[in-house]
Amino acid sequence: MVSSRFRAVVAPLAIVCSASLAHAAGGVVKLRNNDAQEASGGTWRLFMTISLAKPPSMPHVPMKFVFTETVRFERTLLDGSDEPQVRRVPVSTNTPIIEVVDVGFGDARGKVYKDSRYDLLINRERGFEAGEWKLQVKDGDGREVGAAINLVLKGDNEVVDRRSMNFTAKESSSKKKSREERAAAAAAAANAAEEQEIKADGPPPPFVDPASHGKIAEEDIKVKKGGCGCAVAPTEHLAGSPWALCAALAFVPFVRRRRTP
Repeated sequence: MVSSRFRAVVAPLAIVCSASLAHAAGGVVKLRNNDAQEASGGTWRLFMTISLAKPPSMPHVPMKFVFTETVRFERTLLDGSDEPQVRRVPVSTNTPIIEVVDVGFGDARGKVYKDSRYDLLINRERGFEAGEWKLQVKDGDGREVGAAINLVLKGDNEVVDRRSMNFTAKESSSKKKSREERAAAAAAAANAAEEQEIKADGPPPPFVDPASHGKIAEEDIKVKKGGCGCAVAPTEHLAGSPWALCAALAFVPFVRRRRTP
């Protein structure tokens, strides 16, 4: 008879094994190549064969492809080197990337098979990068299909600059050129502002009014020919002037001559 202690140890193990067998879907997943080269546009194409334990109940089965990054290929710039160096950086806290797609197991005649050849396209926009990944395939119920696969995605990641900063370094030619271009642009803007200043519209006005260059009334005085050399001024200018006194004195002898008896 089996002792009660033996049953107490074996029974839980049997339950765990039964649950594991129920959770596993069986089957095999095989990649054509366990390493893939990055194509243009930051994409990788994975060619694989998926074999289930038996043909599914429908021609298209929703499946999950779970990718977990384990090593990142880091391109690093270090002191003393102008070219980036590739380092293998372990990753342990990365969140898995899950791709859910429908995999076809049937043909055009409606016949369903247990094997399928499928190619999966992944890209950097979804978070993939060059490095080492672990791939797990699961069916629609979350049961694993086959064992986990170690996958290598080849390519060039972005460069990480880890060089120490040198504050005494001379200014680079590109920075110097940029500074000179900014100075030239500022000078051009100043010249443009000067050209836009208000300019005089036509020649400036004369310093002396042109109307003041005309003749005045005194310049029109007429001189009597054969006279005493005295100028004859207009009547309105004789009164109260030296010329009026001269004319009066000229008539004095005539007046006195007529008064003599």
